[in-house]
Amino acid sequence: MSVASVSTVISSGAAAAVPADGSALTCDAATQVGMAESWLGASAFSLQVYCDFAGYSLCAIGVALLFGFRFPMNFENPFGSVGIADLWTRWHITLASWVRDYIFTPLGGYRKGSARGHLNLLVAFLLVGLWHGAAWTYVAWGGMHGLLLVGERIVRQHVWDFAKVKSPLGRAVLAVATFGLFTLAVVFFRATSFEQAWSIIEGMAALGPSATEALVPAGQRLLAVLFGVLIVASHIRNAQLRGWDWLDHRSVAWRTTSIAASLAAVIFSPGLNPAFLYFQF
Repeated sequence: MSVASVSTVISSGAAAAVPADGSALTCDAATQVGMAESWLGASAFSLQVYCDFAGYSLCAIGVALLFGFRFPMNFENPFGSVGIADLWTRWHITLASWVRDYIFTPLGGYRKGSARGHLNLLVAFLLVGLWHGAAWTYVAWGGMHGLLLVGERIVRQHVWDFAKVKSPLGRAVLAVATFGLFTLAVVFFRATSFEQAWSIIEGMAALGPSATEALVPAGQRLLAVLFGVLIVASHIRNAQLRGWDWLDHRSVAWRTTSIAASLAAVIFSPGLNPAFLYFQF
């Protein structure tokens, strides 16, 4: 099933909780939820962002191919990443490469020492956050990724280079942990205020009930979990495939079934058709 059709299903299933702008987060002071519900809501939003953006990126790439232009892939199984650094070689690749070439490298990269390199990395990702919108929550989201990248680099250099783990099970566990860190940071990406973000994080950390969360309706939680597991598991399984390699590994029968399932998901969805999340940026 295509990521675009999965996004349609997720958005349609969450119709009762999704506001007009298509987001999965709501602010309802009367809603009190616990740790599991908070993590489910934040994870569902992570998946919605991926399906939304990767879906229409693929649409643009496919239309370009019809006219003879071959654009690079913009997402390459990002939830199969082992570490945040690996994730940013797979997530929004066009933006990540632009930031590397025109911000991080001109600032000096790591050529002037570790401390200066860490600062350059943090500045670059603060600007990535600001690029998404003129709000401090976006800056905080970018800053969190910058801090995670700096911390990961220090751990890999001085404690444990987990990127060298070869065991499939070990890499799968690390990929799930990476997805968890991504989901924690995405709370700031969508929250409308630091107060709302902190309330969600409190719920995720079991520090108390969250009064505002990435809400998944009770009747749709099983569906959200199912899609989440399928997407993350498929990314982990195909993490070694980059670019268009994944297409060569799929038979005609698999492609036909996938297209049919995608069309069925669109046709039989309840009808909610929110605007793409990334139209806001």
